[in-house]
Amino acid sequence: MQTVKRRKRKRPPRPRVVRHKISFYMIFTIMLIFAGGVGTAVIFAYNTDMRRQINLVNNQIIAQRDLNTALRAEIIPHFSLEEIAHIATTRLNMSSPDVSRVVRINVPRQSYVIQGDIPEPTRPETIWQALWQHITNLL
Repeated sequence: MQTVKRRKRKRPPRPRVVRHKISFYMIFTIMLIFAGGVGTAVIFAYNTDMRRQINLVNNQIIAQRDLNTALRAEIIPHFSLEEIAHIATTRLNMSSPDVSRVVRINVPRQSYVIQGDIPEPTRPETIWQALWQHITNLL
């Protein structure tokens, strides 16, 4: 008698279950992105708060300017040059200068301080002239 070897039936292959490992780098990257988002939100909130405070201060400045203008308009009619001269001579013991001490000069409309005979430096027209001037000043 011959023995017949039975063939074993092959089982169908099992579907592979892929297990994803969460690596340290992935967690670190997610935390870094989250921290960046929170940092951006904090900076935006701080910037918005600073803008609000600047606007409040600007509004206060405008209100103070308006008040200052109103007070100046109220004070100007009450004071004249004669009244100021009277206060200066009586309360502050000031005196007007002698005619010989008064020096009159003609000043153009633009206000600036006269500092003597200091010539104003000429500005070079090109960068090469500026470099050449700098080199000659060094030598």
